[in-house]
Amino acid sequence: MLQGPCYIGPYAAISPLAIIRPGTSIGMMCRVGGEVSNSIIFGYTNKVHEGFLGDSYIGKWVNFGAGTTTSNLKNTYGEISVQTPQGPVKTGRRFLGTLVGDHAKTAIGTRLPAGSYVGFSSMLAVSSIAPKVVPSFTFNTDEGTQPYQMDKAIEVMKSVFDRRNRTWDADDEQIVRYAAKVAPEVEAKA
Repeated sequence: MLQGPCYIGPYAAISPLAIIRPGTSIGMMCRVGGEVSNSIIFGYTNKVHEGFLGDSYIGKWVNFGAGTTTSNLKNTYGEISVQTPQGPVKTGRRFLGTLVGDHAKTAIGTRLPAGSYVGFSSMLAVSSIAPKVVPSFTFNTDEGTQPYQMDKAIEVMKSVFDRRNRTWDADDEQIVRYAAKVAPEVEAKA
């Protein structure tokens, strides 16, 4: 079901029984299912399975495992804050889901709290509610947070590109290495 206004980009595929609510923008070559509301999803992102995505901003080449769900409203109905390297910042918003960087991935059943941040080229595979901050280039499991080695991250990105019949080139590599260089250090907190 598509409820306008919404935008579905070229070659995007919407799964049967999906609910795409107003204010949603889905980029080119995305694969989207479940329920999406008032969110921006950039190109080549996969959110094929069930799960709610609301009031969120999703980068390119993101992959959400089946059942990944965002919260976009606090239980207190209060203002949502976002964690930054300088500390929490009030957003002035009652509804805000998750901000997700390019090439991030979540495992099945991931639960993302309101106002959370999942960094560039990070992997999130935790059995409890995810931390509000997942730093870029990290691999996050129940055992803790480990650096995601650059060579392994690029190897995975190349595989993802190949799966979509895209060719990895020097510009792609330069973007990833630049992102790693400027990524802020933010302590992962629950």
